Amino acid sequence: MVYMELEGFPAIRYVALLLEVISKTLEHKLLKDRELERETYEAAFNEGDGLLVVLPLLQALPQVAEHALSCLSTISQTYLENVEKMVRLGALEALMSVPSPKSQPVPSHIEASLAVPAARRSASKLLMQCTAAQGFMDVLQANAERFVKELVKLGIQLWMDGAASAESFQDIIHVFHAISLQKPDILSTNLREAPMLQLLLRLEKANVPATPLAADILKTLRKDRSFKRAFAPVKKLYEEGYDPELELKLRQHTSMQMTGQVN
Repeated sequence: MVYMELEGFPAIRYVALLLEVISKTLEHKLLKDRELERETYEAAFNEGDGLLVVLPLLQALPQVAEHALSCLSTISQTYLENVEKMVRLGALEALMSVPSPKSQPVPSHIEASLAVPAARRSASKLLMQCTAAQGFMDVLQANAERFVKELVKLGIQLWMDGAASAESFQDIIHVFHAISLQKPDILSTNLREAPMLQLLLRLEKANVPATPLAADILKTLRKDRSFKRAFAPVKKLYEEGYDPELELKLRQHTSMQMTGQVN
């Protein structure tokens, strides 16, 4: 793979436009189109080493990275072998702002890219698909604190995005759930952010699509004594307080999912 800094590159807008065309074509042909020939498009992308070209662009400027994220999100929803390859090539590290490549890291603009809701939705889908890869937990183990911190940040941002990102928020809860099943110690040690813990508590009681997953996550975490001690004041605040804005968002998420209005 070739990593390069595109800031100041005079033709960057053409790179962004070309990548946008590719991402939209892939999304239409691989996810929305029912034509038998859709596998031909995926094969063409892979034969051209599409992953090797696109994956380094996750670290590029937002106008490029957003479309790179869309491409990878689409490809991740086809075959598991694509996801396995993305994980091997460092997609997770790029999403979590881990300096890449290790030998000579280039500047990453992923934080700025994830300031855009559409990019967050692509990232959440990619992360959720990556949980099925054999190497997912190895990457998590190597970057535990950073990974959980960035995952929490993304989850809260998606929640604040409202009903339009309800499905994507559910994807992030799936990621937390996968971690709680396979690496509960990592989650119990690093998940300390009060907003996310309060959100999980409310989801646990809310009877929404994410409720079973949230309940399982908290059930697993409560088995850890140190987590229970850290969790106690958060639970107390939750029990004493009522957040009408949070309650409204829960209703909106549920309503949009039940009526199928979420894209």
